[in-house]
Order: sequence, then structure tokens, then C-alpha cells
Amino acid sequence: MAYEATNVILTALKKNPDPDKLAKTITSIGSFTGLQAPIRFDAFRDADRPSYITTILDGKFRTYEN
Repeated sequence: MAYEATNVILTALKKNPDPDKLAKTITSIGSFTGLQAPIRFDAFRDADRPSYITTILDGKFRTYEN
């Protein structure tokens, strides 16, 4: 999550380097590339994306989606 958050911030700062407008810039971009799924932000700046939990059971990866 830290990697994705950093990418969101850096992408927004490339578009508009004014840190006072960071939240507005993130909202205006709308969608960012995430590691497991795209990251979208709604009008309230909440992330809108599925959650994943990956475990290893009997030597096999199992992914659970929320």
C-alpha cells in the first residue's frame, strides 16, 4: 500500500506541483495504476477498489477478494 500511495502522490505532483492542491489534483486524475487493480477516487476522495488477501495454503497461493 505504501508503494501505491507513493505512486499516487508522485503522479499527482507531476501533474500539479502545488502541494496545497494535491487532494484536488488526485481527485481530478481519477484513476491510477495499482499493483492488483486500478485505484479510483470518488468525489469524497475515498479509494474505490476491491481488497485482496493472498495466503499460501498447502504450497499454493490463494487470493480472497472482498
